[in-house]
Amino acid sequence: EHLAARCDELWKGLAAQQSQQQEQVEVVEGSLREAAQQRAELQRAQQDLSKASALFRSSLLELEARFEEELESLQSALRAGLEGQASLLRREFEAAFQAQDVASAAFAEVQRLDRDLAEVRRHVLREDKVRDL
Repeated sequence: EHLAARCDELWKGLAAQQSQQQEQVEVVEGSLREAAQQRAELQRAQQDLSKASALFRSSLLELEARFEEELESLQSALRAGLEGQASLLRREFEAAFQAQDVASAAFAEVQRLDRDLAEVRRHVLREDKVRDL
């Protein structure tokens, strides 16, 4: 009977130990399942990050290309505008120089006419003096 009680006691201890080990196995299995789930979530997050990174790079390259096109267009327009302004200024300077030449010629003509008029006046004065005599 003592042996049966001892066997019973050992059997209960073994059952308790087995139950405790079963609980530990369940805890470890739960932890493994949770770790696997977290790993899967991490992999999905890494894939999403890779996709977002690729999309960002693509968008950045597209933006850079559009910026370059716009910059070239603006530079071309600016260049054309500056060339147009330079051409206009060149024509205005040429017109101003021509006007200056015309004005100089007109001034020379006025001086010549003034001298001729003075000569005519002197001649008229001489004739008046001669007539008066």
